[in-house]
Amino acid sequence: MKRIITSLLSLCIGFSAFSQSQRMVLIEEGSNASCGPCAAQNPAFKTLLDANTAKVVPLKYQWYFPGYDPMHDHNPTEANGRFDSYYGQNGVPTAMIDGTVPTFAGGNPYAGAPAGFTQALIDTRYAVPASFDIDLTYSLTPETITVTATTTCTQAASGTFKLRIAVVEKQISFATAPGSNGETDFYSVMKKFLPNADGVAMAGSYAAGETFTTTQTWDLANVYDINEIAVVAFIQNDANKEVMQAKFAEGSPVTPAFNTDAVASSITGVDGFSCVGAITPSVTIQNYGSAALTSLNVGYEINGTTGSIPWTGNLAFYETAVVSLGSINFTPDASNILNITTSNPNGSTDQNTSNDAKEVEVGLAGFASLNITVEIRTDYYPGETSWEIREDNGTLVTSQAYVAGTADQFGGGGADATTTKTHQVTLATNKCYSFKLFDSFGDGMGYTGGVTTAAPFGYTILNSGGGIIVQEQDASFNFGDETENALRTDETSSINDLNEFTSLNVFPNPTSNLINVEISLEKPEVVNVEVIDILGQRVKFEQFNNVGTGVTTMSVGVSNLASGVYTIRVSSDSAESFRKFTIAK
Repeated sequence: MKRIITSLLSLCIGFSAFSQSQRMVLIEEGSNASCGPCAAQNPAFKTLLDANTAKVVPLKYQWYFPGYDPMHDHNPTEANGRFDSYYGQNGVPTAMIDGTVPTFAGGNPYAGAPAGFTQALIDTRYAVPASFDIDLTYSLTPETITVTATTTCTQAASGTFKLRIAVVEKQISFATAPGSNGETDFYSVMKKFLPNADGVAMAGSYAAGETFTTTQTWDLANVYDINEIAVVAFIQNDANKEVMQAKFAEGSPVTPAFNTDAVASSITGVDGFSCVGAITPSVTIQNYGSAALTSLNVGYEINGTTGSIPWTGNLAFYETAVVSLGSINFTPDASNILNITTSNPNGSTDQNTSNDAKEVEVGLAGFASLNITVEIRTDYYPGETSWEIREDNGTLVTSQAYVAGTADQFGGGGADATTTKTHQVTLATNKCYSFKLFDSFGDGMGYTGGVTTAAPFGYTILNSGGGIIVQEQDASFNFGDETENALRTDETSSINDLNEFTSLNVFPNPTSNLINVEISLEKPEVVNVEVIDILGQRVKFEQFNNVGTGVTTMSVGVSNLASGVYTIRVSSDSAESFRKFTIAK
């Protein structure tokens, strides 16, 4: 998926007594770590902003287009929401000054180009008095930031006012460029709006002297360097998007609450899918204590399989280390949760046990029939999309690529664009398979080419009976350059290609506690009933032995399952059928 590039200066497109107060100018910019024009314009833009720290409050949004950007992936909803949905921009780099995208004489450079910003532009806006002051303070712990903002009206004002508060990292530096444009340093990057990008609603009008206060808290996540944390607050009139006043606060010291505080920060190595119950995970540990962390025990448990790994090292406050847990074999179940715990830091008791545990669900490959259907819903740039199915030993089973169109220079449109492509694939018994969907441009699938009624993009893999094995779909399916899932076959997979039951009824639908399966058999059989969730995972299994001839009703409890749409698979030696049902609580 990509957007068309159009401009004279190129950009990446995807698309006591009171009186008026001294204004601080808010300059927001959309950028991306894989955007060439961003790398070309950002250095001079930063030089201009650095020369105006007494006048300007900067705030950057790492957008999804044109390629991979790990900072965007940390908070895609709010980054896209502000830049794309709120401001209606579809290309980076683009900057706004106090809520307005500036235009330049003769249209060169393009509207909002960072290269078009000048000292005169900043000075002109800085000279416009503000109707509010903002007092901004925050406190910071290793886990949480609490921000208090108080606005004071200094001249009567009315509008659809929102107070927006953003936590930023002042500088994020990578050893090597995280994207494709060569940039390694990023500044004033928005990490999180508090409570969200919609902001906190203020009153519709204020008289001089009236105040408004809000306190917001956020549990830190995806922070590269806690010492680079700062806060931006601004009042914006949503009626016309004008920013009325802005404020920047930094330098609040990070105070460890405990002397000894070891943390299980994150789990990696379980991103794929297991067919046989084998994983090789790693856990990131982190020191939140004031004392150096020199030793620790890392324990794990999954489906009754347990173990413990000793770790030694030397971590100062907030530093991290990765501990490999080796190969773990477990017995697959309907739900496979890997639990990680840390204990015995520095040979003593952890003073804060609230962050000692972390868990993650291990994906289990869905059962497939031997004959499956792969449905791919393409976007406007089908030439970027391809997929493959491989056995777990790497043997390629099948692959498919789609043909680019000629509607633009990037391969837009054509017969394969924004349509559903259907493929029949035959698998073998007792195999584990990986399915991978690729996007050569690195931005997933999502551009409709202007079609407003396009179905969600992505893929669905169906059993021979039409039941969903696995599915990933979204109206803006930004999976980067690839997304992966898995499926498996066993001795019973061949029965999936048999006839459907001639009489099958599933009720009540929707349900909250029980789902009843009414079936009619011509001879006594063993009947298996499986409940499969939207991800293709089996979440319930019941076997009914010696079901007699004629009509029989079997009941399966589903009270422990979350609300949502499920597929029920009913199978025997002679037939198989699928039905969808809804759990509503």
